Amino acid sequence: MKKEKLKRKQERLANKIILKDSFKDFKYVGGCSFIFYKNKIIAAIVVVNKKMEIVERRFSICKEKFKYTPGFFAFSVLRSVKYAWKKLKIKPDVLIFNAHGILHPRKCGLASYFGIELGIPTIGVAKKLLCGKAKGNFIYLKGEKCGFKIGRLFVSPGHKISLRTSIKIVKKFLKDSLPEPIKLSKLYAREILRQKKFK
Repeated sequence: MKKEKLKRKQERLANKIILKDSFKDFKYVGGCSFIFYKNKIIAAIVVVNKKMEIVERRFSICKEKFKYTPGFFAFSVLRSVKYAWKKLKIKPDVLIFNAHGILHPRKCGLASYFGIELGIPTIGVAKKLLCGKAKGNFIYLKGEKCGFKIGRLFVSPGHKISLRTSIKIVKKFLKDSLPEPIKLSKLYAREILRQKKFK
């Protein structure tokens, strides 16, 4: 697909994003991370309870069909995420991505894209800012409050969740410098990479 076509798709999906909480409480939170290795993508999802105990973890490995390009991350990894998600027996109430939500040039980062695709609450947590301007800890995009800076992390809602609740959940699960579900999913992805011994 050409970038212009992908941009239009992101813009259409951005109009479907819901930035209100679709839940009153949650039992499980998931973290999703990725590893790119040669022409493969490992997507790892780890689900934890409120005590940060692991209740399930799944992964998938897919061939990279769309070369990673900033602003179009979803098109590189979405297929691998979907496969990992389908394997889960315990679906998390909220899924945190090691990627952006609405804090994106077209307000449709991977967390938003995936949230819309499956109709689930998602949060984006990234270490690099793609766009927007900071005013204190809040990040504004085109005059709209779209994100929040916690330490070196940029938090933004993906879908079916408010910015306020996104911040609250990330802070609740923050351990060391990353939310625990993200940290565990990164470790799991590395474990899979070692086990598979890709050539």
